[in-house]
Amino acid sequence: MIRTQIQLTEEQSRRVKEVAERENVSMAEIIRQAVDHWIATYGDMPSEERKRRALSLFQ
Repeated sequence: MIRTQIQLTEEQSRRVKEVAERENVSMAEIIRQAVDHWIATYGDMPSEERKRRALSLFQ
């Protein structure tokens, strides 16, 4: 694995920690799972399509 440093807001950190404790895994594992999910869902999608889908949620 490659070590990567990220910055989270206090709220993000608190919520990731809560999920990690509930699932009995590390915060790093929760973040890896979230990245995997994002890549599987949006990774091959052009940025314009992601933007269109995001905006459609508010219509």
